[in-house]
Amino acid sequence: MKKKLSRSAKRKLARQKQYKKEQIEKFGNDNAKYTAKNLIRQSSRIGFSKKEMKSKNPDHFGIHSKATYKKTMGEVGRFAQFVKEEFGINRLNQFRQEHAEAYLDAKEQQGLTKGSLQNVETALIHLSKAMERDEKFGELPPLMADQRRYTSLSSHQEIERKPRAYQAEEAKEIIQRLEEKGQDTAASAAYLSMVSGLRAEEVCRIERRHFERHEDHYKIRIARDDPSYVTKGNRYREIRIDAEHTSRLDDLLGRLDERERVIPLESLQLAKMVAAVKQEYDIARPIMAMHGFRHLFARTRFQDEINHSPNHLDVMNRILDNLFEGKRADTGFSTAEKELYEETKAAMDRVHDELGHGQNRFDLAMRYLDLKY
Repeated sequence: MKKKLSRSAKRKLARQKQYKKEQIEKFGNDNAKYTAKNLIRQSSRIGFSKKEMKSKNPDHFGIHSKATYKKTMGEVGRFAQFVKEEFGINRLNQFRQEHAEAYLDAKEQQGLTKGSLQNVETALIHLSKAMERDEKFGELPPLMADQRRYTSLSSHQEIERKPRAYQAEEAKEIIQRLEEKGQDTAASAAYLSMVSGLRAEEVCRIERRHFERHEDHYKIRIARDDPSYVTKGNRYREIRIDAEHTSRLDDLLGRLDERERVIPLESLQLAKMVAAVKQEYDIARPIMAMHGFRHLFARTRFQDEINHSPNHLDVMNRILDNLFEGKRADTGFSTAEKELYEETKAAMDRVHDELGHGQNRFDLAMRYLDLKY
């Protein structure tokens, strides 16, 4: 015999049904994974300048990087699946901070590195911000706490002082070995990265139309918001390639159509080909396969920018010593050395500009311009 409900139990059940009805009316069926990914999709600002949008609106939120967007979509999907399996909740409007904390706990137990945990937390922060800016979900408690759980280390704690660039002879040997194996396209890609500082992804996306032929040299010019999305963040880039490389670039570019990719390879495929040669011939094993060429370009270009001046090189080394010790870049420089310091810093900024970075990025100088290693 079915037990009769008391009046209070009936009222409670009625309230629960009414609440569920109101939630469905407000949020729809709200499949958590679908809804969360849709919010992230709406937050995409790929192809737009983050700096420009921030200058117009300091509270601007949007995902401007293709890589970040892809990672966030994947992580948000896994988070929604976790909450469904662990808590039996499949409606995004019922997601709370304790669910996000439990997900981060689970990731910690999987043994993820701090950097990976920071990436997971960033994805959840993106979801939280997207919810806060939504007309319906914005009324709910925030998914993430105000303070980050995984804070970044300062540069001198985070960045290891180690070799990152190929020596010129090592780079040339890698290119030669690729050619000997008949992997001419990969050899051209490595060569192009070495003389321009382009990332592997950029080398594999750049087209003939981005190269300008001048009297005795080439210049790479990539417009901001370029339709081929060549550069990181689709930023503007201008790089002067030294005249000594003009003849080889003439051969590489000569028969290509304006819209044709110079290197018809995928970046992962390219990196694997270079890594295989490095391993087979035991060439500079600790150095990252393609990124080592970019680092070599940075250091070579910096030496050119300071006209190989030993005084400016000494200033750069002192700046880096300060930074790796956790001090200010200009610590220990006298007033008489100010002009030399500013000239060195200007050279650093010019190199960073060609690499596609901003001004005053001493943290990047610790990676790209440490000529002691």
